[in-house]
Amino acid sequence: MTITYFLPSDHKVIVNEVNSIKKHIELYNPDTAAIDISNYSLVNGAVTSSIIGGSVELLNGSLMLDSAAYVVLKWPNIGESIGELALFNGDTTSGDLIDYLQYGSGTQAHAAKAVTAGVWENVTSFKPAISDSVKSFSLTIGQIFINGEASNATHWLTQFETPSYLNNPCPSSLELQGSLVEAHYSASDSIKLKGTLSAPKDILIGAGKSVHLNPGLLIESGNVFGVEIGGCPE
Repeated sequence: MTITYFLPSDHKVIVNEVNSIKKHIELYNPDTAAIDISNYSLVNGAVTSSIIGGSVELLNGSLMLDSAAYVVLKWPNIGESIGELALFNGDTTSGDLIDYLQYGSGTQAHAAKAVTAGVWENVTSFKPAISDSVKSFSLTIGQIFINGEASNATHWLTQFETPSYLNNPCPSSLELQGSLVEAHYSASDSIKLKGTLSAPKDILIGAGKSVHLNPGLLIESGNVFGVEIGGCPE
C-alpha cells in the first residue's frame, strides 16, 4: 500500500527584493500554484496603493504570478532612506498582512502588525538604509522559501539588484517579459526575451549558450541594447 501526503498550500507571495531609490519591488511566489496578485495592496506609513488602479506600475512579469515566478513593480511611494513595505492580500482594512520589511529605522507604522502576523521578528528590527541606486534590499537565497515567516533584518542583504529572477548572480536560464527594467541580465545557459524596452534604457543581455528574441519583443529607438554570448561575468 502506498500512502501519498499532500501538504496544504499557503498561497502566499513574499517580498523578495526592494530598491528604495529606484522604487522597485520584486515579489516571489514560492507556492506550487499560481497566485493572482491583482487585488494586493502596498503600504508605506500612511500611504497605501492597490496594485491595480493605484500608483503601481508593472515592470517585469505578470500579476498572475506562476509558481516559482517573480514580478517586478514600481511604486513611487517607497521611502528613499527610511520607510517600510507592507504587502497585503486585499485591502489594508480587511486583508491580511502577508509580508513586511522596514529599513532606515525601526518601529515603522505597521511594524507591530507585522510582528503580530508573524512576518517580522520585532518592531525594532530593521535594515539600515542604502544610498547606491543599483543596490537593493534582497532576501538571502536560504530565506526565499520560508514564506517570510519570522523574518527580520538578518535575513536581508544589501546587494546589486536582481530584477525578475532569483537572488543568484548566475541562474541557468531567464525568461524576461513585460516592461524590461534597466539592468545587466546574465545566465549560464539561455535567456528568452518577449517584453518591451522603452527608451532611454541601457540593457546588456549575456548568456552562455543562446539568447532568444521572441515574437512580441519591442525595442524602441533611443535604447542601448547589447547581446553577447559569454555567460555570467566573473
